[in-house]
Amino acid sequence: MEERVDLLWSLVIVCSRALAPALGIFGLVLAPLTILALLSGHVRLDVHGFGLIVVGQALWTIGAGVSLWRRGGEATSVA
Repeated sequence: MEERVDLLWSLVIVCSRALAPALGIFGLVLAPLTILALLSGHVRLDVHGFGLIVVGQALWTIGAGVSLWRRGGEATSVA
C-alpha cells in the first residue's frame, strides 16, 4: 500500500529534518489513520472513499514536491 511508503518517508523526514517537519508529521498522522479507516470499515473504496484517500495522498505528495522545490538543488544525505 502507498500509505506504508508515505509512513516510512514521513518518519525519515521527521528524524532527519531533511524537509519541512510539518510534512513529516502530516504523513505520520495520515498514513495510520488511512489504514485504520480502511480496516475498520469506516471508509469504503467506493467513489467517495477512494477520492478521500487520493486527496490525502495528493496533499502529502504535493507538499513533498513543494518542499523539495524550495530547497533548490541542495544535495542531502540522510545517513
